[in-house]
Amino acid sequence: MEHNGKGNSASWLETEAGKQVQARLTESRTLQALDHLLQRLDTLEKAVDRLGDAMHQGPGMIAMVGDMADEAYRQADARGVSIDERLRVALALAERLTEPEMVAKLDGLLKMADQAPGLMAMAADMADEAYRKADADGVSIDQRLQVALQMAEKLTAPEMAEKLDGLLKMADQAPGLMAMAADMADEAYRKADVRGVSIDQRLQVALQMAEKLTAPEMAEKMDSLLQLADQAPGMIAMAVDWLDESFKAANESGFDPKVLSHVAGAANTALTRAKAEHPTKSGGIFKMLGALKDEDRQKGLGFLLNFLKYFGQKL
Repeated sequence: MEHNGKGNSASWLETEAGKQVQARLTESRTLQALDHLLQRLDTLEKAVDRLGDAMHQGPGMIAMVGDMADEAYRQADARGVSIDERLRVALALAERLTEPEMVAKLDGLLKMADQAPGLMAMAADMADEAYRKADADGVSIDQRLQVALQMAEKLTAPEMAEKLDGLLKMADQAPGLMAMAADMADEAYRKADVRGVSIDQRLQVALQMAEKLTAPEMAEKMDSLLQLADQAPGMIAMAVDWLDESFKAANESGFDPKVLSHVAGAANTALTRAKAEHPTKSGGIFKMLGALKDEDRQKGLGFLLNFLKYFGQKL
């Protein structure tokens, strides 16, 4: 309350400040603000009521969530999944991901990801250009890819995987094997040198032979030989057939290969023994006739006379 000049007490509404407040309260903007504030109060009251209900229901919901977590834990343990181990791994992973150097790397990856669309488009253009050039050169990329896929399929087959595993094991042993092979080569080199064999000279000769064998004109000759080798089975079969026919014809005409072999062997033996002995001196016709009394000479002379007889019949 304030006192006016006459000594009577005046209401604050009659003061200048009160009049300003009344004027402000009658403004449309002020009334809209008050209405908006009252609406906010109603909304806040409803939110407080919901919060109160949630607080009343909170213990039950927390217990339900705990039961759900326990059930999920039991199910995971039944499947052989250790939640504790997974959490430890997750924490270790989170620790590594939050390290400063890892954060810097991730930041670089994110920047690269921002540039990825442009890089992919550029890579696609380069691939298209390479495809066109290969097609212009007569190279079929599709065919090459099919071959590569077939090779990949063969390489991933179980039996090939076993072979590759064996090769990898052999590769692990390769340094020792190579050292042992080098020692064996050195030992062989020393032994050859002791025997007077020059390995370097032999290698030079081998290189010269390889150079000659790989010359174009030699390649043509080798190709001819290979073609002849391909025809060899047929030619051998033809020669065998010709020999069979010849033997059949000879047998039909009375030729006996066994007799020829026996006579040739006997003639060879006779020539060898006659050459080993001193020549017999004839000493005249009578001494020659006396020499014919020998039984073996009579057999030879008889054979010769028989041969001349039958040989004359064929002339």
